[in-house]
Amino acid sequence: YEGVVFTHMIQLSHLLANRKRPEKIRVAGGATGSRVWMQMYADALQIPVEIEENCEMGPKGVAIASAVAAGIYSDIHEAVRSMTRPGVLIQPRAEYAGVYSRKFERFRKIMEVMDGAWPVLRDQ
Repeated sequence: YEGVVFTHMIQLSHLLANRKRPEKIRVAGGATGSRVWMQMYADALQIPVEIEENCEMGPKGVAIASAVAAGIYSDIHEAVRSMTRPGVLIQPRAEYAGVYSRKFERFRKIMEVMDGAWPVLRDQ
């Protein structure tokens, strides 16, 4: 679980390099079925995690965009507000921030070391 959380943290760091930190992160689908996993995300990121009630986000996005295109809503923001419902909000636990920060730094170091190994392993 932690490896997946940490990999997402790396991706999120790239996304946030040129924008402000979000107030919350909304997630949907597979991993949201595990409260333990979602709590790990909140704790490691130190950002509240909202579990989207509807896990079929692809079709939901198509419906939202279609509603705007059909003129039912004036813009995407209005459509999203109207067509989605807030889900469960998981708050980060501050006492885990240091624990995950240390683990994440070890994970990053391991990933850096592994960068040189992947080409060799791929050729076997």
